[in-house]
Amino acid sequence: MHRPDGSYVIFDSETRPRRSACRLFTSFRDEGGSWAEPAHIGGVLGDPPVALVRTAADEKCVFFKADSDVYWVDASVIEALR
Repeated sequence: MHRPDGSYVIFDSETRPRRSACRLFTSFRDEGGSWAEPAHIGGVLGDPPVALVRTAADEKCVFFKADSDVYWVDASVIEALR
């Protein structure tokens, strides 16, 4: 999932940093167009195994699936990782 302006991307991964469960990460694009090292979002979400991340159309909240339920958090948690 990426922000429409291309400033960040959110993705799930089972291999960063070598875990058996899926975790969410974000990476921000710098002024030169390169992507920064991915940051683990788990600390702000309580670190459940998660997947299927999406943002609301107004970009004010982030939805994700964890433990067969759908949850949401304020999108400001992403900017806090910048």
